Amino acid sequence: MVVLSGAHTVGRSFCTSFLSRIYNGSTPIVDSGLRPAYATLLRALCPSNANSSTPTTTAIDPSTPAVLDNNYYKLLGLNLGLFFSDNQLRVNATLNASVNSFASNETDWKQKFAAAMVKMGNIGVLTGTQGEIRLNCSIVNNRSSSAAGVQAARYAGATASLDEIASRL
Repeated sequence: MVVLSGAHTVGRSFCTSFLSRIYNGSTPIVDSGLRPAYATLLRALCPSNANSSTPTTTAIDPSTPAVLDNNYYKLLGLNLGLFFSDNQLRVNATLNASVNSFASNETDWKQKFAAAMVKMGNIGVLTGTQGEIRLNCSIVNNRSSSAAGVQAARYAGATASLDEIASRL
């Protein structure tokens, strides 16, 4: 899992995926694994009442969001992991050893990442009604085609970025 979590070095996330790290209801908080300045920036992007209709997104890796590199692992040590799961890699001593190794050796991480992706690619593909391609990986698709269309439209929404701001942290 530590190897595949490195995929968080590219891509964007909706506010709802990390809202509980920056708010308790409507009260601003700072998750213990999150740098306070980063939490402040995330709150500036995401209102406490963000929901699945809120189109705002942010880079998962604020330093190099469009580059497949090991900066994700370097950010974890700086308390700049966006997701709760990112922080769990850092606080578990066994997992953190791999995090530190990948942070210091990009080549090793890329080789292991490629091998893990190939291995995942060899998992039997479900076809027809045996499986589904989810519009949101954490939510089972609604079987209604109109709901799927609404869900897909949400992904076309406006975005907000931490890219420039994160360079100042």
